[in-house]
Amino acid sequence: MIRFLLASLLIAHGLIHVAIYAIPKQPGENALFDPGHSWILAGMNVAARPARTTAVTLAWVTAVVAALSGLVLKLGYFHPWLIIGLALDAGVIAGVVSEWPPSLF
Repeated sequence: MIRFLLASLLIAHGLIHVAIYAIPKQPGENALFDPGHSWILAGMNVAARPARTTAVTLAWVTAVVAALSGLVLKLGYFHPWLIIGLALDAGVIAGVVSEWPPSLF
């Protein structure tokens, strides 16, 4: 049970990066965090839309790298209990490769 909870937390942590950066900001909303604003990109005169695209892309890369390393780890130390984790990692990678859902890209 502890392993399942830990695996769930790690997967949620990887996907939370995507959720934080990919959720669209509602017009007129004062959000505490704006993925369209980066101090470093603003210093290079990058507009809000490309800055947001960069944030979303980096969030997906973070999720994929975490899923890929998790996939390698689970395959290297395979046990039948890890099948669900393998499926989740493969699902994250497949989702990013297929650019699903399209609204995030």
